[in-house]
Amino acid sequence: MEKHAFRRSSMLRGLGVITALLIAAGAISPAFGAGPLTKARVKKIAKKQATRVVKTLGPMLFTEETELVRFGQISMNVGDADQSLGTFGPFTLRLACNLDAGDVRGQVLATTTEANSSLNSNDDSDGDFNPGEALEWAAEVGDVPGGASDPAWHDDTTTASAPGGTSLYGHTAVTTNFGGSHCVFSGHVVVQAPA
Repeated sequence: MEKHAFRRSSMLRGLGVITALLIAAGAISPAFGAGPLTKARVKKIAKKQATRVVKTLGPMLFTEETELVRFGQISMNVGDADQSLGTFGPFTLRLACNLDAGDVRGQVLATTTEANSSLNSNDDSDGDFNPGEALEWAAEVGDVPGGASDPAWHDDTTTASAPGGTSLYGHTAVTTNFGGSHCVFSGHVVVQAPA
């Protein structure tokens, strides 16, 4: 699993550095006077541009604790033990590949440790999602194992929220009988936790 944490300050510093490079290339007009483009000057321009971006975009676009988790392709076969995708605040996501009436069923299952949470996906919805429940974040039922060479797939967008302030938003693809595996999972989860 590849994990990338995006914090507002580092993201905005990155935007500032890009702006400084565009100024150096003459692609945009500098608002900070003339002079050689030294490392110190790039940092100064980056800081000023980051401040401008914050003022322009406002505090609601990025929260302090936002991270993007990308995953895939994760391959599993019928009978494999469930795999943990990760725990994000009170939510845990796990992958399962099983048989459903003889057909392959790939699932991303969600659990929570915080009562009165909510989850909404194309496969499941619960406005009172509680500990002890497992809901489908995403799922797909395909053909018999090793059956059709034309893979069945499902593309889901899912949201989950907990009263304590953690929210998840994800886009998940579940493919069955693909690439020599019964279940293949890929996608991303955006995690927003209280600052």
